[in-house]
Amino acid sequence: MYRLEAPLARPDSEETRKKMRAEVLVTVRNFTLYVLALRLAPFLLRQLDKI
Repeated sequence: MYRLEAPLARPDSEETRKKMRAEVLVTVRNFTLYVLALRLAPFLLRQLDKI
């Protein structure tokens, strides 16, 4: 016996595009903050060493 199911509703392409754009922006922001932290850490450690 086979079960018949309704076809899955396709997500709205405009909505999907907005979600993807938001995810990309969050990823770029997180990457930028990570790189900034990596570049700033040695500088801060040197400054603290001078104190």
